[in-house]
Amino acid sequence: MPEIIRRRQIDGEMTRETTSKEEEKTTRAKSNVLRNPRRTGTVLVAVVGLLLIMAAIVALLEGVGPDLNAALFGITQKKAAAKPRKKWTRIPKSKRRHACVDRAQTAVVRSFKNRGFTVHYLEGYDWARLEDCCANGNGMILWTKHRPPKSIWMTAKPWQRQSWIPYQNVMSSKSKFLQSLRDYQTKTNHTIDFIPESFMLPNDREALLDRLKSDGGFNEPWVTKLSATDNGIGIAMLGPESDELRTLGTILQEDPNPETYLPRIREDIVFTQKDDTRGADKIKKAKERSEKMNDPIIVQRYICHELSYLGKKFDLRIYYLIASATPLVVLYHDGYLRVSPHEYNDQVFESTSKHLTNLGRTHATEKNTVSFDDWELQLKLHVQEHEKDFSPAIRSDPLDHIRKQIMSALADVVAANRRKAFHGHGTYTPMENGFALMAGDFIVDEKLNVWMTEAQSSPGLGHETPMKRKMNDKLLPSTVDLIVEVSEKQMTAKPILPLKNGGDFRLIYTDKFQFKYDFEREQQRGPC
Repeated sequence: MPEIIRRRQIDGEMTRETTSKEEEKTTRAKSNVLRNPRRTGTVLVAVVGLLLIMAAIVALLEGVGPDLNAALFGITQKKAAAKPRKKWTRIPKSKRRHACVDRAQTAVVRSFKNRGFTVHYLEGYDWARLEDCCANGNGMILWTKHRPPKSIWMTAKPWQRQSWIPYQNVMSSKSKFLQSLRDYQTKTNHTIDFIPESFMLPNDREALLDRLKSDGGFNEPWVTKLSATDNGIGIAMLGPESDELRTLGTILQEDPNPETYLPRIREDIVFTQKDDTRGADKIKKAKERSEKMNDPIIVQRYICHELSYLGKKFDLRIYYLIASATPLVVLYHDGYLRVSPHEYNDQVFESTSKHLTNLGRTHATEKNTVSFDDWELQLKLHVQEHEKDFSPAIRSDPLDHIRKQIMSALADVVAANRRKAFHGHGTYTPMENGFALMAGDFIVDEKLNVWMTEAQSSPGLGHETPMKRKMNDKLLPSTVDLIVEVSEKQMTAKPILPLKNGGDFRLIYTDKFQFKYDFEREQQRGPC
C-alpha cells in the first residue's frame, strides 16, 4: 500500500459586507414606490415573493455549509451555525431522568445514578429488555455494551438516544478504518502520517511482496492483524528475517489466489505462535469468526524505538465522544497508559504476547494502568535527558505536544468517515440523534511521535484498578452531562455550542470545525 501521510489544512472565514451600490439601489427603489402610489401594491407583492424565494433558498442551503451561505447572503459562520437545522421531538417530562443501561456496565450505572437518573437494567444480549425499553419509551438514554440488531433500533422513540451510531463500526473495523483514510487522502489530498506503514491483503499483495523482496522489508519487523478480531487474538509479530516473515513471503509468492492464501496465513502464522498465551477456546472462536467473515489481513510496520515506561512497553488508550451525530459534535478526553508486564525489547520477537499491552491479554493491576498525571513526570525526565532532540515548545510541555497530535489524528479519523459513519438517524432508526463513546489506541516513540494503531467502538469501562475507577469517575459523569445537554438544547431549539458541561473534554470536530496540529513525522524504515 502507498504510505499514508498528512497535510495541513486552513479554514477561511467569511464576513458580512454590504456595498454602497446595493444601499443606493435599495434607497432608489423605496423612493420610486413612494412617488408612484399606483405601483405600490404591485411592487410590494413582488418584494414579498422575492423574500419568500430567498428564505426557501436559505433553508435549503442550511445543510450545505456556512461558506456558500456567506458567499451568497453575507451570513457569517457564527450566525449560520446558530440556526437550528430541524425541529426536534420533545422528551416526555416523565422520561427525562430515566436511562436503560446494561447492568454489567457498573461504572456507567453509577454515573447515571449519581446524576439523579432512574436506571432500568438491561442484560447483555438479552435484547427483549432493550426492545421493551424502546417500545415503551422507558428511558431517554439507552446504553448497551453491544450493538443492537436493526429490529430493535426500529422500535425506538424519536427522542431516545442510543449509545451506538448505526454505522460507527466503519471506524473500528481495522480494514475499513485504513481504507477510509486511504479514500480520504485520495479524495482530498489531505496527508495522514500518524498510521504506520500498512498493507491490506488481498488488495495489496503485489505491493507487499515488492516491499519485502526489493525494498528491505525482510530485514524489518512487522505485525499481522486480523480485521474482525480484538483483545490481541488476531495479532502476530513477525521479526526481521524470522521464519514467520519468510513464511509469509513464500505464501504470497507461491499462491496468487486469496481464497487459498488468506486461510494459509491465518493458520500458519496468526494462529500458530511460539510462546502462545491465548486460550484454546478464544483461538477457536476467533478462527471461526475470521473464516466466516473472510476478513482482510493487515500487515503493518512495527514501530521501533518506542518510548517505554520504567523499561516496560506501553500504549495509550484514549477516549473520544461523539456527543451528537446530527449535527456532528466530537470531543477528546485523556485516557491512560496500558503497560505490559514484560520488559521492552525491540530486538526480540519470538513472543507475540510480550509485545502486547491489551488488558484482555494481561491481567489488570495497579502497575499496568497508569494515569497521565503519573506519566507526565517520566515524560519530562525523558525530554530532559534528550534535550537536543526537542524544540523549546516541546520541552516546555511534552504531554501537550503528545495530546495535540492525538487530537489532530482523531479529528482526521472523524473527517475521513464523515459521510460513512454518522448517518442513519431517521432512516435506519426512528431516533433523531445518537451518541457513542469510542476509543483509540496510540503508540509513542522516543522522539514523541504518536502513531495510531486502531479505534474501538465499545471500549472496556471496567474499574479493575483504583486508577481506572478514578478515570471512569471523571470520564463518565461528564459524558452523561454532555448527552443530556445536547438533548435538552435540541429539544428547546437552542444551539448545541458552546457546551457548558464538558468537564475535561476538548472539542475536536464539528460540521464547521476541525482541530489541527501543525506537526509532521516521517515513516520508519530499516531495522530497529
